[in-house]
Amino acid sequence: MSEQEQTYVDKARLTTSIWRYGRPQGRKLADGVRFLPDGRVVGGLSNHKKWLLENNRLIIKNGDGNTVAQLANTEQDRFEGRVKGNLRYYKRVTTEIDSAILTENIWLYGRPRRQGALKTGIIFNVDGSITNGLWNQKSWRIFGKTLQILDGSDDVAATLTKTSDSRFEGRASGRPRIFKIANVSYRNHINNVISTLENDIQVRQHQIRSLNHQMTKLTNGKIKIVFLINKYGSTTATTRLIRYLQSDERFDARVYIVDLTRADARGVRQKIAAELESQKISYQNISNTEASLEMSDFLPHYILRQDPWDADWDGRFGTKSISYAYLLMVYYTVIDDFIAGDYLLDYANNAYFQESSYIFNSLTENNRAYLTRIGQEKLIEKYHAIGNLKAIEIYETKGYWPEKLQDYGKKILIVAHHAITSSWLNFGLLADMAQTYYDLAKNHPNFSFVFNPHPLMRERAARLLSDFEKRWAELPNTAIVDDIGMYALIKASDLVIAEGVSVLYEAQILRKPIIWLEKANHMPLSEDGEALMSGVHRLKDYSFEAIDKQLTTIIENGDELAPQQSRNVAPWLSEPHPEEKIADCLYEGIFGENTAPSSEK
Repeated sequence: MSEQEQTYVDKARLTTSIWRYGRPQGRKLADGVRFLPDGRVVGGLSNHKKWLLENNRLIIKNGDGNTVAQLANTEQDRFEGRVKGNLRYYKRVTTEIDSAILTENIWLYGRPRRQGALKTGIIFNVDGSITNGLWNQKSWRIFGKTLQILDGSDDVAATLTKTSDSRFEGRASGRPRIFKIANVSYRNHINNVISTLENDIQVRQHQIRSLNHQMTKLTNGKIKIVFLINKYGSTTATTRLIRYLQSDERFDARVYIVDLTRADARGVRQKIAAELESQKISYQNISNTEASLEMSDFLPHYILRQDPWDADWDGRFGTKSISYAYLLMVYYTVIDDFIAGDYLLDYANNAYFQESSYIFNSLTENNRAYLTRIGQEKLIEKYHAIGNLKAIEIYETKGYWPEKLQDYGKKILIVAHHAITSSWLNFGLLADMAQTYYDLAKNHPNFSFVFNPHPLMRERAARLLSDFEKRWAELPNTAIVDDIGMYALIKASDLVIAEGVSVLYEAQILRKPIIWLEKANHMPLSEDGEALMSGVHRLKDYSFEAIDKQLTTIIENGDELAPQQSRNVAPWLSEPHPEEKIADCLYEGIFGENTAPSSEK
């Protein structure tokens, strides 16, 4: 199909329809898939969690924000592409209801054959949301011959069938209910009211930012900044900056631990608190409601949220809700594009990224070219090359090795990845390597071996990890450590055996020999990723004999790749105190004569 012939499915059609995922001329792999307006995927494969439309392609991402599929719009209501070399498609399920009937009218909700209504003035928005519905009527979708109404948890609250062009009948909680057109002319008025309110909120937020800015400048007050944290794994990405700002008399820096919206949030608050206490950082560990109210009273000039994905945050900490302050973006990764075509951020559509006044990270040439290619040149101006905060934090990590293994010789760290199936990144090898890891430790009784599983392995490969753990414990020179950060273990080790992914470049920051057990058919690395692998010993043959030979060679002769590792990481470590540069930039943004945060320029 030529470029001129290609069709395009807009977001409204995507979010208000039901989709099927499968193999062309083969069985369907998922039915009843929905693309929610907030970028989430519901009802799809386990690793299909987020979506976006980009350059006439449907991009599917996993829960970590990594791209798992890129499908081209080949015909009306159909996307096709290759996933791991296999042809796959998303196809809109045929319906008998024209969505325009819903979106171009105002509706009444009530009981059949009774006067009055349970709710009037209901609007079915083109993005799939519902305005002015009942408490459990948050969004809608068309599924075959039926209209389904969904609650705030995306569960079906009502299913109704079209009985005429102006009426739907069905049941909600077992009771007969109807939707019928109430007043067509009212819709434009409602839309204008909503648009006016949204514009007014933006104007008010701009006024708050500006007044707060000017009053602080006039009174020579302290610059107020809030850090919002809800995930443990990336907490250390900003702790260096927090420590510095809390000690800098120019700033009043406050940290709030808040709840993660995902189901895997159990115990996260306690782990974050322990990490902050270990670094002597003051913080508030209070409810989301209390944190939101305190922030409103505090009225910060800047807010730095731990990551940019609104779906993981309570609505009170969503981008729109906290834009009364200047938003800051600090990368929690060392690089953004290690996997080919797999940027962690959807630059063009991510609200937090778009609204950030400052983006603190070095801009590589590949990043710059990508932003230009997708029409986001305006974001380039927001970048501030302050060095690499995460890399410096890793470089200065304090080492840790289990006490019971201190009397052994060389320290060998094995870092396992949780992507053990071919449906995603496909780096994990524990299912294939459990016996080999055991044999390596047994073959080197004078060395100590620590196995460090990815934090998600206990959730996604619990049985596999449990079985390995029992066998591993049989050897006196072994341990499993998953409650201490990976960097502390790398720092203390003499050699790292890695399955992937970030350890392949992060261990280079600590100048450790790295043996990469390179699984066949893993997701390919980017150009920048491949360049970094010049500091890694790549083993496509990861038999016991091959690994043992490489390990022994390095231990006896040293790492010949050490000089290359130094060259690879030099740009990240060129600025030893990025936190000072960030602080000066934030100070200049408020008190400088000729500068202002980007959103106010």
